[in-house]
Amino acid sequence: MDTEETHRFFLIEPQLYDALHKQIDEMRGYPKGDTIRALPLREWLRTDEDGWVFLSVDKWRITEDDLALIAPHVESGAIIEIDRQTWQDAQASEEELTTP
Repeated sequence: MDTEETHRFFLIEPQLYDALHKQIDEMRGYPKGDTIRALPLREWLRTDEDGWVFLSVDKWRITEDDLALIAPHVESGAIIEIDRQTWQDAQASEEELTTP
């Protein structure tokens, strides 16, 4: 069984997510063709109790330009890279809140 991680997981401050969303779309020239945007809209993603956005990205989709763009925000703590288990725990917690 291949155990190499296929995704990177992030927790992102909400206003920063909106700004990054726009910057990445501009860098990649979206919308173009059948692709409307690089990242999902914030409203489509799960958030924690403080509004921070959980984002999962396929590793193959992340470019060096993307990493350069987020690096200062990772250093400042406005973006936190998390592991798969933390991601899954957050998703399970959200499901528990919405299950009748």
